Amino acid sequence: MPVVPPLDEIKHAQEILKKMGVQRNPLVRCRIGEGKDIYLKLENLSEVGSFKVKGSGYAISKTPNNEVATCSAGNMGQGVAFHCNKTGKKCTVIVPENAPEAKLQGMRDLNAKVVKVPFEEWWETMESEDCTKHAPGHAFIHPCSSQDVLTGNAVIGLEILEDI
Repeated sequence: MPVVPPLDEIKHAQEILKKMGVQRNPLVRCRIGEGKDIYLKLENLSEVGSFKVKGSGYAISKTPNNEVATCSAGNMGQGVAFHCNKTGKKCTVIVPENAPEAKLQGMRDLNAKVVKVPFEEWWETMESEDCTKHAPGHAFIHPCSSQDVLTGNAVIGLEILEDI
């Protein structure tokens, strides 16, 4: 299970993502009343429309393997596919059979191989973190329990602290 990454590791991930060209998205302040503000971190403006581009990017940067797989019904798959496409790595995304077609097309547009499986099989792959049945020889990047994904995603928190 991942643990909260140390600040120096998050800062390192931030530098790596910057070198990879991953955009920093704005933090907007919205006044909702006298002395009442909320802040919105607009990660929906990222390259794939989701914060997952940061976690997947950092994980890809740490993966020496040229073949990468993940399990996703959408955003993580698009993030991994985006970075694999940029770096020339092969990408396979194992998806549940009921995943939204728009997300699947987004992955395919980024040159990912999309493998549809029954939900139970998809969940089993997620739990076991073993993609060899559908993507032999691929490094598996878990969308939730990868320490590198968590560290990359934590960059968003660091950006918020820097922007406030």
